[in-house]
Amino acid sequence: MRLVVRSLVSLAAIASLASGLPARAQSGSSVPAPERVTTQSNLNYDSVMRIMAEGDAAVAAQKFPVALDKYDLARKSFGALVQFHQGLAGSFSGIDVKIANDQRQRAAQAAQGRDQAGYKLALLYRRLNQPEVAIPLLVQVVQSQNPTTDLGKQAYAQLYELGFTSLPYPRSVDGTQPAPQQSPAPQTPPAQQPPAR
Repeated sequence: MRLVVRSLVSLAAIASLASGLPARAQSGSSVPAPERVTTQSNLNYDSVMRIMAEGDAAVAAQKFPVALDKYDLARKSFGALVQFHQGLAGSFSGIDVKIANDQRQRAAQAAQGRDQAGYKLALLYRRLNQPEVAIPLLVQVVQSQNPTTDLGKQAYAQLYELGFTSLPYPRSVDGTQPAPQQSPAPQTPPAQQPPAR
């Protein structure tokens, strides 16, 4: 008898939990597409870009604590997107090349957004006289972007200005001064030497 009572109590508990869940789709009706769900979350590229734009607006209004929160949220959300898209790309590798490549492109796009958010966050910490927080963010941007990209160069230049690095990049041939950012004027080639005998 006790076993029957316990079973009924368990069924009642399950029924009360199930009543709080959304109803399952009837046969013939479709479940909402994931994109409809994620457009309202931080796991959507455009949504995270809007968060970053809110950070920009907060900086313009000198609401620095709000801007810090927005940039940090954007950086973390983009980081999650990178991991999820890379994971899907790996899952489809060797199964569906088109999906795997699409997910790799989305991961690269999210990584670019993450690094932009990290750079903006670092600049704001620098503006607030907190270089100890800005420096690790700048180093991460350089590592992720590569020092040869525009964003990588900008992040390294910030590290140089902060005195964290002692050599500028890009450097001139002698290694002491930054190379010009613009292309130099074409120079006359040196006169050719006669071939050695």
